[in-house]
Amino acid sequence: MKSDHRWLEQWQGIFKGKRVLELGCGDGRDSRILAEHVASLVACDLKVDSALAAKSVDSHVQYLAVDHSKPLPFKDNEFDVVIASLSLHYFSWINTREIINELSRVIVSGGQLICRVNSHLDVNYGAQGHPELEPGWYDVKGVSKRFFQKTDIQQLFDQSWHMNNIVHKSIDRYPETKNIWEFMASHQQKVQLRKASHVDAVEISRLIEPLVIKYILPTCTQEGGGLLMASMTAHSIDKYFTLGYEYTVAEVAGKIVAVIGIKENSHLYHLFVDDDYQGKGIAKSLWGYAKEQCLCRGNNGVFTVNAALTAVDLYHHWGFVSLSDVRNRSGVKDVPMQLTL
Repeated sequence: MKSDHRWLEQWQGIFKGKRVLELGCGDGRDSRILAEHVASLVACDLKVDSALAAKSVDSHVQYLAVDHSKPLPFKDNEFDVVIASLSLHYFSWINTREIINELSRVIVSGGQLICRVNSHLDVNYGAQGHPELEPGWYDVKGVSKRFFQKTDIQQLFDQSWHMNNIVHKSIDRYPETKNIWEFMASHQQKVQLRKASHVDAVEISRLIEPLVIKYILPTCTQEGGGLLMASMTAHSIDKYFTLGYEYTVAEVAGKIVAVIGIKENSHLYHLFVDDDYQGKGIAKSLWGYAKEQCLCRGNNGVFTVNAALTAVDLYHHWGFVSLSDVRNRSGVKDVPMQLTL
C-alpha cells in the first residue's frame, strides 16, 4: 500500500463521530476509510460511479453527484468537518473564493476543513510549461489547474478561518511524485452581541421554542408544558419588551443564534443557545455582557434565576447557589438559584 493511502489517519481525531462532507470523492478510496469512523458522510464528486451510488443505502453514507464550483445543495451548518483532498485547485481565483464562502455556510462555527491542494512546486503534474489563464492557474493539456503558493492559501482563508497549520508534502499517490500543501482550517464565524427590541420578537421565539421542546418539556407535565410554550410565543416575547425586560442577542452572519433576557435588572429570565452553537462560550459571553449592563444600571450585585433542571449545573459553574430543592410550579419543574457578587 502506498503511504499516501493512509494520509487520513493523522486527522482521525478531528472527524471521528462527526458529520462529514467529502468534496471530490473520486473512486471512494478515502470515503471508505471515513465511513468507518464518522457519524455520517456525504461524499461528492462531479460524477459518481453507479456502484458507489448504490452504496448510499447505507444509513450513514451518501454518494452524490455535486458540482462544487456552484452553490452547494446543503443546509446552513449541516456539517462538522469538510474533507477536500485535491479537489479545490481547478478553478479561477474568484470561483475558488466562492467555493470557500459556500464551505463557510455549510460548516458549523468551530468546524474544521481538512484540505490538500496542488503546490507551486508540483512540476510533474503541470506547475511549469503550460499556458497561464491567470496568475497561478494554468491550462494543463485541456484541464485548468491552480498551483498554490503558501501565501495564496493564507489569502483565501480570511478572518473567519483560523489556519492551524500549512505543511508542504511530497506524496506517492500517483505514478510520479506529487507536491502538495496540506492544511487544516477551523471555521470561526464572528459572533456579535447586540441589544434586542420588539422587532426581534418573532426570531427570538423561533429560536427558543424548539429548544424548550427538546430540553425543558420532558421535565414538565402536559399542563405545565402548555403554559410554558404559551409563554414563548412571539406575542409573549413582544409583551416582555413592553414590560421592560432587557434582551440581548448573539448573531452570526445576521442570524440570531442565542438570546438572554433579564427581568427587573436582576432576574435571569431567558437564556437559550441554538444547538449548532452550544459549547462555544456564547452563553457565557451573553451572561457576562448582560450582567455588566445590569450592574451599570444600578444592580446591587445580586442575581436570581429559576433554572431548568438541565441548566442547574451550568449556573452552579457560574457561581449561583440553589435556594431550595426542585420545585413544581403548575407542572413546570425548576430550581430557584441566586448569585451574590
